[in-house]
Amino acid sequence: MVQSGLRPPRTHDLGVLADTLAAFVAVDAIREAALVLTEYAVDARYPGTDVDADEATQAVAYAECVQRWPETTGL
Repeated sequence: MVQSGLRPPRTHDLGVLADTLAAFVAVDAIREAALVLTEYAVDARYPGTDVDADEATQAVAYAECVQRWPETTGL
C-alpha cells in the first residue's frame, strides 16, 4: 500500500487491515485468522475474560498462519 502511495488505516482491527490489503494481494488465507485474532486482542485487555487451552492453541495457530502469510504472497 505504501509503495502505491496509499496510507494504511490507523487501526488495530486485523480484519480491516486484511480488507484494505485485498486490493493489492489475496488475503483469503488469513481473513478468518485476522477476525479471530482481533477479538482476542481486544478481549485480553479486560479482566474477566477467560480463554481455555483449546482456544489459546487455536489463537497461536492463527497467529503463526498470519506470520507466515507474507512469504506465500511474495511481499
